[in-house]
Amino acid sequence: DGVGDTATFYAYETDRGRRVVNFPDRSSRIHTYGNSFTHCDQVSDGETWQEYLAAHLQEPIRNFGVGGWSVYQAFRRMQFVEQDDPAEYLILNVWSDDHYRNIDAWRSVRMGRIPRWTLPHLMVNVGAQTFEEMPNPCPTCEDHYKMCDPDWVWDRFKDDPTVRAYAAHRADVPASEELVSWVAEGFGFSADAFGDLEPEARIEKMHREGALFATRCVIEMAEQFANTHERKLMVLLSFGSSHIRQSLLNQPLFDQTFLDWLSGRDTLVVDLRDAFRQDFARSSLDVDAYLTPFYNGHHTPRGNFFFAWGIKERVVDWLEPKPIPYGS
Repeated sequence: DGVGDTATFYAYETDRGRRVVNFPDRSSRIHTYGNSFTHCDQVSDGETWQEYLAAHLQEPIRNFGVGGWSVYQAFRRMQFVEQDDPAEYLILNVWSDDHYRNIDAWRSVRMGRIPRWTLPHLMVNVGAQTFEEMPNPCPTCEDHYKMCDPDWVWDRFKDDPTVRAYAAHRADVPASEELVSWVAEGFGFSADAFGDLEPEARIEKMHREGALFATRCVIEMAEQFANTHERKLMVLLSFGSSHIRQSLLNQPLFDQTFLDWLSGRDTLVVDLRDAFRQDFARSSLDVDAYLTPFYNGHHTPRGNFFFAWGIKERVVDWLEPKPIPYGS
């Protein structure tokens, strides 16, 4: 699944982070967490953005990304790893779909892929500005046999907010006002929320804003974790090609309410769209031709190099003492 139809190769350290290529004999002061755009699917070891950046900074950067994970799952891994192998600098990478993944109790409801297991997730009430951490409905292999029982599946998931949001889409029926009210209740919105939109668009908006609110909750937990343990946190925003394309065409951003919320916080935020905008301004290509070399589903090696260079200056400014190449 690599660039040019090549095979890709992944290896892992004993702590289950991805293999350290640059400076494996040294401890790392930077740990990175996130989904497949942190793990860097579709490139081999040494072609990740962490390794390109590590080679430049002359110090190791650990990669604890896991494909398919939500921001919430990435934060849970951060809590686990940092108990035994603490790093002073923590990067939490938030990717386009990760907002929705925070509230997926069963990923197959939304994505339809097999296998997509049940997950730890958040239940959110946007109106009350509250959330609840929910355990995995099927935490063991044996528990997954419950999924063979239609009655158990129905009882467990019939009131799940994501199921509500996808009910009309999956059943291929028009979205009714009754369904809109049901979805609103699931995410904690008033029944007349976003009333200027058509029913289907209202449901989509509620689902999106519920997902973005869930990421806000995770970031608040990560901030508290970093403060409690005297760590420094960076929130890194990365995107699939469609959302980068959206920004390069100056179209409305899907996560604008989330960006507005982030702007009022002290946490360092790096939005990779900024680097793409700056680079595209120097290009004579159309948007699709410009983006093609950077993506192969996930980032290509060239895309990961761009990723590393897109955040390099912010990372260097963040670190104290400065990396060796930047030392006085």
